[in-house]
Amino acid sequence: MMITPRYFFASADCGSVVCVAGGQQQVTEEALSSVEKYNPESKSWESLPSMNMRRKFCSGFYMDSKFYVIGGINENRDSLTCGECYDFERNVWELIPNMIEDDPSRSSQPQDFMAVVNNELYYLDIPSHHLNVYLKNNNTWKIVGRAPASIELFEGWGVKLKSLGDELVLICRTLRKCPTLEIFMCFCTPSPELDNVEWRVLDFHRQGRNPSIYNCCVMMA
Repeated sequence: MMITPRYFFASADCGSVVCVAGGQQQVTEEALSSVEKYNPESKSWESLPSMNMRRKFCSGFYMDSKFYVIGGINENRDSLTCGECYDFERNVWELIPNMIEDDPSRSSQPQDFMAVVNNELYYLDIPSHHLNVYLKNNNTWKIVGRAPASIELFEGWGVKLKSLGDELVLICRTLRKCPTLEIFMCFCTPSPELDNVEWRVLDFHRQGRNPSIYNCCVMMA
């Protein structure tokens, strides 16, 4: 069990350990800044230095051998546009101002729509359907394409963006209106140099089951 039980936290597989950061304290519901790592070999939790900001509903990912936490809301329920990254070698957190745009259309918990491929961070903006890549050199985002026109993102419900080797995988529902539920899996090979990624769409049909069930299965994989 975690040292400080929490939910709505950021997490990432950081090589040999799993890191969690921030989130909401179970009893008081306060936003947390504390960070922990789990070692699967020793099956133990260990505290890491706290982040600069308290945040919950935040997103986490592992990139360039660092643990990143981005977005979320603070103890005053203000949306946070900054990010932070933890340097394992130096054992310190570095604040990254304005890492995401102050856009009310963005989800307060966008981890379902973020994935890292080849040490590049990609973000699917649900309202615009734009696929963006984070440009680390100047702390900006660039559009590299759009989600396939044949799919419906349903304001992010039941949608998941994952990395699989050199590819991005988008799991979502179809646009077609029918009494049964159909699931789409879309694959692309992204790159910061691209302006319009090409998707391969795999359509599979599962009658009578909610698409969020398959979404959760992919999240666990």
